[in-house]
Amino acid sequence: MSMLVRAGLRSLAAAAAVLALAGVATRLSAHMAWGWEDFAAAGALVFGAGMAWTLLARLARSRRQRLALGAVVGLVLLAVWAELAVGLAS
Repeated sequence: MSMLVRAGLRSLAAAAAVLALAGVATRLSAHMAWGWEDFAAAGALVFGAGMAWTLLARLARSRRQRLALGAVVGLVLLAVWAELAVGLAS
């Protein structure tokens, strides 16, 4: 199995874990009312971030560069998630 396929499966597993936690929270709490659109957006964000980091990490030459790229991808993920959740930019 190629590295890119394994990375895709890891990203899918991470997205599934996030969606499972959100699904449990949606069932147990009245404050978290996610619709199917929210689950689709969260899954796409987590999967996309995982694949972006995988592809960017292949370009990095050192461990320090990979850590920096991971931090950037994580911060972009959190910024987009926060914007979608509460509209921080508006």
